[in-house]
Amino acid sequence: MSACSEPLEFVMRAVITPKYGSPDVLQFVERSEPEPAQGELLIDVHAVAVTRGDDRVRSADFPGFTALIGRAIFGFLRPRKQVQGTMFAGRVAAVGPGVERFVPGDRVFGEVANGAFAERLVIGEDAGVTHLPEGLSYSDVAALPYGAVTAWVFLNDIAAVQPGEHVVVVGAGGGVGRYAVQIAKHLGARVTAVAGARNDALLRRLDVDAIVRPEHATAIRPDVVLDTSGRHTFADWRDRLPQTGRFLTVDFSLRLLLDLMLAPFRRGPKVHTGIGNVTAETLRIIADLLRSGALTPAVARSFKFEDMVAAHRYVRTGDKPGDVVCVTRTAA
Repeated sequence: MSACSEPLEFVMRAVITPKYGSPDVLQFVERSEPEPAQGELLIDVHAVAVTRGDDRVRSADFPGFTALIGRAIFGFLRPRKQVQGTMFAGRVAAVGPGVERFVPGDRVFGEVANGAFAERLVIGEDAGVTHLPEGLSYSDVAALPYGAVTAWVFLNDIAAVQPGEHVVVVGAGGGVGRYAVQIAKHLGARVTAVAGARNDALLRRLDVDAIVRPEHATAIRPDVVLDTSGRHTFADWRDRLPQTGRFLTVDFSLRLLLDLMLAPFRRGPKVHTGIGNVTAETLRIIADLLRSGALTPAVARSFKFEDMVAAHRYVRTGDKPGDVVCVTRTAA
């Protein structure tokens, strides 16, 4: 006589944010593992990024007039998606029907809208995921997609930086800035990094041409300014830029909106903004830059997955010359 048994349900650990607040609101839970559907990958997550953006979403710390927008997107009273986290690196565990670009065992990295703070996640084959270059670890690239892609889109696609131009990166030690200085160098520019002293060692390793403190930044006369910090406006730089100069910022504000509205009526240097969309194509560009050595990961500190709360606390201090990651799995 044979016994009937229920199908086995596999569970995984995940970190949830049940309510907005400090890092202490984070909780570890067990959840059913997701399954890949048509055109999807199931990823064994080996490393996840913990960023200032994650800190903002967890605490609902949306600046200025974006507070209402942030709550509308992420949840008014509590987080709409409890498993947060966006950037990851890992190994393909399984693929759904119709997947052609990946097979089980492939090492990958990428970005999702949420759900990366877990041992497994599902992502579409054509979404923001690509193969991890040989010679790099999961921790090396887990925190790289947003910053590197944003830097590439702003400097290459929007500013169209040319060899020999002088590029100033404000906030050069940050999550976008540390990749922007490398991409500007790759494009043939002379690069001045504007950052605090704690970032000096990192920026020297990245071979910037000069390091300037924030209080002295607007004495420079560059061709292109990329402000990754949100501290500067077009007005701070307009008189310092040539007629063909470009001021770019990743920080959206009412002042920026006004500058963009006035731009068609002004001669001389221009103001720009945009979105660094992490797609399969933009990630393939970043992977190629990594393979060529034009882009080098910059990891400040690595935590165990169990220490996710400590990682969030560390990010909140702001004293992090490099990316912060949590290692979910130690297997190769």
